[in-house]
Amino acid sequence: MEKYKRDYLTYILQFKDAERKLRRDIDREQFDIYVRTEHITYIDGELWEFRFPKQSKRGVLRVYFAFSTIKNDKIILFDCEVKTKKQSNTKTAMKRLRIYRKWEKEVKNHEGKKPKGSI
Repeated sequence: MEKYKRDYLTYILQFKDAERKLRRDIDREQFDIYVRTEHITYIDGELWEFRFPKQSKRGVLRVYFAFSTIKNDKIILFDCEVKTKKQSNTKTAMKRLRIYRKWEKEVKNHEGKKPKGSI
């Protein structure tokens, strides 16, 4: 996100505000509001996208994310880009999501095992 900071600071601040609200959003009420206003869009599988603003000739900041399966209030960011064309590039985000889910699975499996010598 750092590379977009100079030109798209307003959008980044809007995103950070939304992210802060979503972290406290236990009942997913705020999430539903963002979905209805089309700031959050479902991409594929477990991948979601923030868009700030929804449309702009200067470009739209798109942040690809998913929710952690280990910790409820965690939002995992996988990639971001500023798009000026219709089509987005989600390949990197999808690849990172697969890697992250594999890691989460390993963590869950590790937590479920008892140390050697324990009763």
